[in-house]
Amino acid sequence: LRMAGSEAVFTADASATAFLQYACADYLVSPYSSLIALADVDGAYVQTGEIRHEFRVERGQEDRYFADGTQIEEHAFKRLYQAVIGVMNSARCEDASAAGKPWVTVTFVFSGEPYVVEYLEYDDVYCALRRDGCVDFLVRKTALMDMLDALSSPN
Repeated sequence: LRMAGSEAVFTADASATAFLQYACADYLVSPYSSLIALADVDGAYVQTGEIRHEFRVERGQEDRYFADGTQIEEHAFKRLYQAVIGVMNSARCEDASAAGKPWVTVTFVFSGEPYVVEYLEYDDVYCALRRDGCVDFLVRKTALMDMLDALSSPN
């Protein structure tokens, strides 16, 4: 091993650097498809087919939380929000040009600016995750169905 900016060379046991075999993009990227801090969000929309769920925070001395137009308790809102941001990537998508029909679309709103995360039809098991126009990961449809089930029962 040689330290940056130095000519000194050191020896090390191979086990000391064995962890580097795991230092690839798959392990360095967050496993969450849309991990967005609630403190930064004004609202979010989840659309699948004809079903649309809306989440909104009214900031003030005491924040107010709304799900599908109804004010709800903070803990209930956070549980729903966690269901949306807790969806995890399942695998890398080898087909960066995957362009199926959106199965679920999540739109986060920051000071009026949208950030869109799309889960595109891919195959019977997976949806391709598209963020910022890029498709890099696959997400299991069962994970998305779990999210949608959680959103359908807000209490």
